[in-house]
Amino acid sequence: MMQPHELIAALRVYATASAQAAQLDGTPIDGKARLNFMASLLLEAADQIVLLQDRLVRQACYLETIEAEHAPRFPLLDDDDAGAAL
Repeated sequence: MMQPHELIAALRVYATASAQAAQLDGTPIDGKARLNFMASLLLEAADQIVLLQDRLVRQACYLETIEAEHAPRFPLLDDDDAGAAL
């Protein structure tokens, strides 16, 4: 399974390759439009993954703060939870 940073990098590589293929002289006009659209979708997907990652990190930090303040009364995460390492 690819790590998120690898997936983002691959999406950006394929977006660049699609945009470059659209610039080739032999590419039909409808193919150019599809390739450019595909490139924009791939870049949008990469950007959305980055935004989701950032959001998850912020939420994990927020929950860790709450747990640290209220752990004796309301434990939110198990000690062996991978998210606790954030």
